Amino acid sequence: MELNFVVVHELNKEQHKDIAASNISEQVLDSTNDIVLRMVNGVAGLYGKKSNSAQFGVFDGVEGRETFPDEFIKYTESTTLSDDIFLALTKEAMKCLYRSASGSTPASGGYMLFADYKNDQGRFFLSAMVKQRPGITIKNLIPEELLELDLDRLHQAARINFNRFDQYKKAAEDERNELSYLSFVSPKSNKSTSGYFIKALGCTKGVPSAKATDAIMQVTSRFYKQSKLLKSYHAGFKTELINYLQEKESISKPAKLSEIEVLVRQNMPLVDADKQEVVISDFYIEVNDEGNGVPSEFSVHKATVNKYVKVKYKSDNWHIEFELSALGVNRNSEIYLDEKTSSLVITKPDDELISIIKKELMEREGLAKKLGTKDATANS
Repeated sequence: MELNFVVVHELNKEQHKDIAASNISEQVLDSTNDIVLRMVNGVAGLYGKKSNSAQFGVFDGVEGRETFPDEFIKYTESTTLSDDIFLALTKEAMKCLYRSASGSTPASGGYMLFADYKNDQGRFFLSAMVKQRPGITIKNLIPEELLELDLDRLHQAARINFNRFDQYKKAAEDERNELSYLSFVSPKSNKSTSGYFIKALGCTKGVPSAKATDAIMQVTSRFYKQSKLLKSYHAGFKTELINYLQEKESISKPAKLSEIEVLVRQNMPLVDADKQEVVISDFYIEVNDEGNGVPSEFSVHKATVNKYVKVKYKSDNWHIEFELSALGVNRNSEIYLDEKTSSLVITKPDDELISIIKKELMEREGLAKKLGTKDATANS
């Protein structure tokens, strides 16, 4: 990780109590300090984990939104950045958080970490709330209570991808509907204690239902096929996932990664309990990462689910089974119907199928030659 800027402020708010003045730092932290680096790495690394699955979206476009989105746009447009410019942005974020938390009785505050950093996935602006937790330390051989930062989970957080934000700004209006550039983690819904955080930073869900539905089908299929532990359970999981998504769509309820996790657990019954937890951890990292972007919950797109429903037919001599998404009307599809010859054509058979067919044909050809030789000998 390359850390450009980092600072910590404090939002002073206890649940069901009036908010107090925030503690605002007037200087950034040393970005080369090992403890600072470990802190930012630790917080950023929590994204996409089981207890910190993210929603993906964009800034809220409604009139009267908080001021942070506009200030962030100015920040990205600055030709030169400095400690002061970064601090100004974080102070504006703290003002927004203060106003939003003031109007929420159950809201609670904590330490606010802000960081501008780069890693293998690009450049990001991170804002995350971390809180203290009690611990124990040994001093003079006597246990003493110790307060430390809780870096095991994100209480609230938002992260903006600079590259995707730039793509969004340059995209045509209709293309923007398919793009998202920010993610946010909140253990509860927007109407609960943490809702003020999302409102303050102007976050809103922005992943289209068709895109999210297709992503969960594609990513989970790849996840099962690439795992030695799960490969044999793929067919059963896929059937259950389709049924789950169809049921959610029929009752107009969102699909949730926490519920899909249950399906994953059900479809690895012979995997040891310890390994199951590793699989579940890997599952969340895979589906909820920045690249694949399956939200923690999403609306199900009916037509997209139906693409993965299978067509099945059995005759006396053969049977066929394939997904509707593979069917088309020309050679660009994996399977297509040639209406001129009334033929069903497979355009992209995998190597294993081709090998099996070639082997069978070669054996038949060899057998035919042997039979031809015997007939010739008998006739003579």
